Order: sequence, then structure tokens, then C-alpha cells
Amino acid sequence: MFPGVQDSEWSGVFALPSPCPNLNPTGPYGSFRQVVSMLPPLFLGVEPHHTVLDLCAAPGSKTFQMLEVMHWPQSEGGTPPTGFILANELQWRRANMLAHQVGRLGSPCMVVVNCDAQFFPEMSSASSDRREIFRFDRVLCDVPCSGDGTLRKTPYIWRSWTPRDGLCLHIRQLNILYRGLELLKVGGRLVYSTCSLNPIEDEAVVAAALKRHGAAVKLVPPPESMCSVQAGDGLATWVVPNPEKTGEFFEDFESAPNEVKSGKTKLLSTMYPPTGDFKEQWEQVRRYCRRLLPHLMDTGGFFIATFEKRADLAPSAKARREEKRAQLKAKEETTETAEAEAEEEKEKEPEKPKEKVVFRRLTKEYLPVDSVLPEWPEVLDFYGLDVSLSHRFVMRAEGDKSIFLVSEAAAELLRQEVKLPTRMVMCGVAAFQRTGSHHERACPWQLAQEGAAQLCALKLRRQLACSRSFLRQLLVERELTIAEVRSLAAQGDATGLEALSEADGGAFSPGSIALTLSSKDEGERPPFALVANASESSLELLLRQQEAGSLMEDLAGQPTVQEILATNQQEGLNEDDEADSGDREADDV
Repeated sequence: MFPGVQDSEWSGVFALPSPCPNLNPTGPYGSFRQVVSMLPPLFLGVEPHHTVLDLCAAPGSKTFQMLEVMHWPQSEGGTPPTGFILANELQWRRANMLAHQVGRLGSPCMVVVNCDAQFFPEMSSASSDRREIFRFDRVLCDVPCSGDGTLRKTPYIWRSWTPRDGLCLHIRQLNILYRGLELLKVGGRLVYSTCSLNPIEDEAVVAAALKRHGAAVKLVPPPESMCSVQAGDGLATWVVPNPEKTGEFFEDFESAPNEVKSGKTKLLSTMYPPTGDFKEQWEQVRRYCRRLLPHLMDTGGFFIATFEKRADLAPSAKARREEKRAQLKAKEETTETAEAEAEEEKEKEPEKPKEKVVFRRLTKEYLPVDSVLPEWPEVLDFYGLDVSLSHRFVMRAEGDKSIFLVSEAAAELLRQEVKLPTRMVMCGVAAFQRTGSHHERACPWQLAQEGAAQLCALKLRRQLACSRSFLRQLLVERELTIAEVRSLAAQGDATGLEALSEADGGAFSPGSIALTLSSKDEGERPPFALVANASESSLELLLRQQEAGSLMEDLAGQPTVQEILATNQQEGLNEDDEADSGDREADDV
């Protein structure tokens, strides 16, 4: 939960300060979004050590929010998160837009892939005698929907809206939810959400999953911190429209004619309220599903349901068919007696080797850095990083000029294997970049601004702890002489010069260094780091002008949640005063 959010009043649009401001050159605020759109990640309850799967992530606002949640403890002086968020998007263009959106936070916990959520691959790793299946602690299924809950902000939807809009999306939504539950750990939590209020996209999908998996999955109430959210209960009854005839509806599957049960937009039994012994599940749907209605909190419309996996799921229909085929084949082999001679002849023929299932790495785009970069040990030695961290650094397979840092759990994810490789768009945060030219005694791989703060958390040796005034002066002047740096250090504005000096204690050791905000000035604020290049005579900032300006604002300190809300409220009061003043002037005229 974000600090201060649970104590603030809900409003239509909410702004959050970024927990890693020096990685976000877009301004003092991390992001703006509707409150109702922020609720699904809060229902999910993400923690820094969790492995999280976002099956339908684009455009990325909810993924960005979960990343912020993971980094909050670090922003308050805690340790960096060890988990990861695996964000998936079907369309390649939207997947790249998603990577750009979440990349602004500069997190080693972020991985973006491009595949169909309905068929998201099962990942596993080889052990001594069997394969260990990889499962996720949290899964978010914010599925594609008709979007009728957004009519307030997009009123043009009324022109094309019909009651039949949700029919063609129902089976896709159902398959995504089924796949999400299969990929979830036992004891894990899954949130299913839509920005639609159509029960065929909401309660019908939830009820079908409960009916299919029985006691293995269960709906659970929202977190206690979300109890103040005003929402309607889940529906228990609804009707299904005829896809071919306007104004005709069916209360159950049996009453629908056969012609609407086939074709391109056919009616399925899962679209109707389940029948039979479903009393306990219906009580869960009614009590624990949340319908966020626009008139209750002055927001858009949304539907949220939270699942908890209690046991392993029964094998899917495909797995059962394959098992049945194997049993029938075994039975035929044991009962064949009439064609004994023919069987003997067949035995003389050489047997065809059985096709072996080949498992491949999860992705071909990213490889361990120590397997593709011969000079990697020299890079570790130059920056004073422990060799045991090598498994957390990767490079693009095509010889990219960047080395990326990933979290501990993300490194384990990259070691997983699948039957068909997944197209990976983004992995971790850039930590090092190869330079075109460098000092002969410097490392050709310089620090990247995006990952500087995360590298400092790994005990990077080449770093200076600086005062706020020192960093402000460097951001303004962009270059300081070594004499000025030593003078400021003598005044107590910088510590750690001995780690950057040559063996004789004279000139700086040339190369890239990180400048961090000293602990006495940092207080309770996100980690802050700047990348600079040290030469024998000067210290030069390695930032673009736009980044330097944004970091200058961040150095001054970001407003708290309460300050943002107070500012918004004051601006609203000022607008009201101006409107009243204008009315009085009009009356005087």
C-alpha cells in the first residue's frame, strides 16, 4: 500500500511521487491515473519479494504501479526488492510502448515479453530426477474488455455500444483467467478485473472458473485497507442477449435456440448463471466480487474479483486426452493376440526413435554476461563488484552495447526453460554502457544513469557520497576541477575520495563514477545517484540537459501525497473563487 493513500480522500484522478525519482526524467510526479484504475494492483497485495505475472499489461499503468509498490521499502531506506514483475502483451507495438513506460522507473525487477496470454508458456527447470515447474506468487488478469465502464471519460462509446459487445470477448477472457490460475502458486493470489460492468465479462467468467476448479480455487475478500472503497456486490442473475436479434434475451442456456449456439458469435453455457449445486460459490461471488459503480465514488466503472489458489488444479482437457491416448495404446499392446505373426515381423524392423521433447531457454534475446563478454572479470574488478553477482547481469544476444542488471528472482526466471522460446522485449535496467573512447587506464564500460542507484546498493566501489549542495553545484556547472572537488571534500561535502585516487594518492583514477546523496542529507527519500566521468584534471557530469533539470527538481525534494492532495484542493478553491468573481463582475455590468 502506498504511504498516505489509505488516509486520503478518494478523488477521480490521483498523482503519486515516484519512489525512484532520479530514474524518471518526466518531472516531479511519478504518474497520474484514475483511482479506480489503481485498485486492482492494491487488491493484489504485491510485496518486494514476490514473483508477479501481469498477463495483459499494456499500456502499463498498473505494471508501473506494482513496480512502485515493490520499490517503496527501498525508497524509505530498506533493501532493494528481490522479486520481479513479468509483464506480457500480445501486440508487438504495444509491448514496446509498455517497455518504454515501465522503463522510466529504471528497475532491475522488470521483464517484458510478447506472447498470447491465453497460451502463456509453462516454465520449468531440470532437477535431478524431474522438472520443477515455475509458478508465480501473484497474477494480474486485467483482461481486454468492451470498456463500457469508461463511458464517463469516453462518451463517444455510446455511438457504437450494444448489449452484445461482451459476447465475442467472453471466451478469450475465460481462457486468460484459466491460464492465470494454472500459472499461480498454491497459496498465491490472482486478481481478475475489467473496466466493464457487463456480467457476461465479469461474474460469468468468475463463476465459470469457480465451477471448473471446485475447491482448488476460492474467492477471498478485498484487503482490509480497501474496505473503505464503496462498491456494489456481485450479481447473482442476468440475461444473455441474442447475438443476431436486437431486444431478445435468454435466461438460461437451454432456452436459447440451437442456431445461436454455433457460428462466429455463438452463445456458450459459461455465459449464463451456473445451475446445480453452486450455492456456496454464488455466496462468494455475491460477497467478494466488487462492482465499482461511477455514482458511488465519482469514478469510472470497474469490476474486481480476487482468487486464492488452495490446491493444485486438475489436469486440463488436453492433458487428459493425451493421458487417455497413452492408456488406450498400452491396452492395445497387451491385448493383441490375433496378429501375433505380423507383430513378430514388425519387431524385426528397426524401431523408430521416439521424439524427445526439447526444452530451450525462456528467451534467445538475453544471455548471461559472463558467457558472452570475455572482459567481464575486468569490469567487476574495476568497479569493485563481487564476482558472485555475475548471474544478475545479462546482455542482448546480438551484441548490444549495454549490460543489464536484473533482480535475484528475475535471474532465476531467465534460467527457466520452455518448449518454444518467448520473445522478450525488455529485461532489467541498463547498468553499464560501452563507450566509443576512454582513457587508457579506465574501463571501456561506463556506468549507465538508469541503473546507477541500483549498482550503488550492490556496494559499488567507485562512488562518492556527496552533500546536497555539492550535487546541486555539479548539476548547474556540469564540470568541476579536481582541485574544487578536493576543496569541497575538505569541507565535508564529499566522502570516499580515497577509493577513487591513484595508488600514490594523487590524481583521480580515471573512469566512470557514481555520485550519491550522503546519508545525513538523504533522510527518508528515494536513493539518488548521478553518473560522472573522472579524469586526471576534472569531474564531468554524464547527463543530458533535460535529465539534469529533472534531477535538480528531484534533489529539491518531491511533495508528499498529502501535499499533492492539498495543492489540488487549493487549486480547485481558487478556480471557484475566480468563477464567483467573474459572476459578480457580470452582475455589476
